Amino acid sequence: MIRILGCIPQGDTDQLNQIVRTVRVRRTDLQEVAKRQFKIGDRVQFTTSKTGALLSGVIEKINRKTIGILTDTDGQWRVYPRSLSLES
Repeated sequence: MIRILGCIPQGDTDQLNQIVRTVRVRRTDLQEVAKRQFKIGDRVQFTTSKTGALLSGVIEKINRKTIGILTDTDGQWRVYPRSLSLES
């Protein structure tokens, strides 16, 4: 990783664009891996970014980028898969 960071200040536009594309592809891959561990009906939990509250709910829908959750107390949420964990 340090080698990549060292290349950024010296990179030209094409090289920087290639780095950005590679990072986007890797993020998409990681998101897909995270998404595959869940299925509709699973009970999950996540922490809200605004209040830091821990919410629990059931997966209603799996979208391309997010997962639709019906929480026990705060209605429906769309959450990134990497932010979810299965309830034990």
